[in-house]
Amino acid sequence: MKVTKVTLLKIKNVQNGLYKKGISMKKKTQSKTLTPKITKERFELALIDSWGNIELIAKRLKVSRMSVYRYIKENPELQTKINEERANLIESAENVLADKIIKEKNLIATIFLLKTRGKHLGYSEKQSIDVSSMITKITFIEDLED
Repeated sequence: MKVTKVTLLKIKNVQNGLYKKGISMKKKTQSKTLTPKITKERFELALIDSWGNIELIAKRLKVSRMSVYRYIKENPELQTKINEERANLIESAENVLADKIIKEKNLIATIFLLKTRGKHLGYSEKQSIDVSSMITKITFIEDLED
């Protein structure tokens, strides 16, 4: 067998655990990325002003979205807090809309409000008919043979 620099290098790398099946000359390290543990306190801090956005919460906690979803599943009371944050977002949007209507007299905002909040007063492009009160019980009488 002819000994070359490459062969000696392979032998040395095999001995040091750097060579695997002639493919890699780099030592494979098993580095586990330690994700910070999600605690209730850290979660609640990340939730502040997040509007209930899971991706934003995950970024603040430096974990994946799936980790956040798993944590919420393990702590269902946190879902209520997320829902409250999302409700805050809607309230904030409603306040902006109200400002547009009241202060700026914005016609588009006014029409939007009437179409969404004024449906019960007839402000809608589509007409919906409630047929639940129109349904009556239908009885079928089969021909009975003597």
